[in-house]
Amino acid sequence: ALACGILFWNRPLGFEQQEFVPGEPALRSYFSPLSFSFVDEKKTSELREEKLRGLPPVYRPDPKLDKEMIERVDGFFKVVSDARQYHLQGEDARWKKLPFEVPSKTLQTLSDSSELDLIKAQVITLMGDYLREGVLSEEKRNELLGSGTASVLLVRKGSGDGSAVKVEDLMTADKAANDASGRVDARFSKKKDVKNAIIQVLRAALTGNLVFDEERDRE
Repeated sequence: ALACGILFWNRPLGFEQQEFVPGEPALRSYFSPLSFSFVDEKKTSELREEKLRGLPPVYRPDPKLDKEMIERVDGFFKVVSDARQYHLQGEDARWKKLPFEVPSKTLQTLSDSSELDLIKAQVITLMGDYLREGVLSEEKRNELLGSGTASVLLVRKGSGDGSAVKVEDLMTADKAANDASGRVDARFSKKKDVKNAIIQVLRAALTGNLVFDEERDRE
């Protein structure tokens, strides 16, 4: 806000005199024995916008997106399980539409496995770990980097005011897939095809849960 002290005094005006015209400067200076302040709304808004442009945008995990991703994983393994039943009966697998795409080799490995429930549980466990950290979609990451945004304020659940994180350091589906290799349960460590299938499903299922928090960004 802008404030100034103006001293003002009146003098009689003739009938044809008009010393105050909206939007125009006064014809002469006036003074008042009292000081007062006023707010220049336009200038204040401009200064506020300028300050906001200098701050990193605020991002937070969206629980709704977490739920949607878990539901897609459930749907994915339901389709695989149904196709496996046809396979066990000596029939050609009948594949329904999958919630997301994975390599054909991954589908073959899963449909041949007798541990689908364990594999599904492993995928969901890994997803939970990364979603708690916050996952940015590749599209949004490229958009931020392309706009010159170097960092964001990441507000995780229970983290209070959040912390500044470089955009290039934020977790993405590809980063999670690379990292997951060291987190997969030991029971799958010697089953290379199964381990790879877990990672491929994880990569495809993690579409990102970090969203721009416009309300928090304006605080």
